[in-house]
Amino acid sequence: MALDKVDLRLFADQATVMPEPGRPIILTSVKAHIPNIETEAILTVQGDSKGQAEAYLGLARSSPLGGLLDHALAQSSADGEWTVPLKLRVPLMDTDATTVQGEIHFDGGAVVIDPDVPRLSNVRGHLSFSDTGLDTRTLTASFLGAAGAERWHRQRSSGVVIAGSSDRPGAGRVC
Repeated sequence: MALDKVDLRLFADQATVMPEPGRPIILTSVKAHIPNIETEAILTVQGDSKGQAEAYLGLARSSPLGGLLDHALAQSSADGEWTVPLKLRVPLMDTDATTVQGEIHFDGGAVVIDPDVPRLSNVRGHLSFSDTGLDTRTLTASFLGAAGAERWHRQRSSGVVIAGSSDRPGAGRVC
């Protein structure tokens, strides 16, 4: 930790967050900064993290992060290990204006976005998220038994749009 006049900085090589008992998320290369703690104090935090998928979903359900993501993951379930680089910007005098930006790196586990949507298995690739929505570009998964590429997009206060294509003969495209 360093304090230089009104500039506050914190660095941590490693830390652990436990959003639910027995489900740790390991944080690495964490940097927190408030350039001016006297006026218009804005906290920025960035770092990398790694943990089991359900630990992250627990964090989204039990913290303000869920609200920032418009509770898009409230009904979700998943397995496997995720790596998640994350950035937060928190105006300390107006925390409602907090912004979040990150990316989930999938390692081949399974994801259920909503109980009404079939399970995606062997999910690989990245899902970008922010306080304004979710998006994927290069996500592959098996859906209803067929491998394919998926594209998800969700903007704040709108439904999830899932589009994809399958490598199963005759399966065509899903939109």
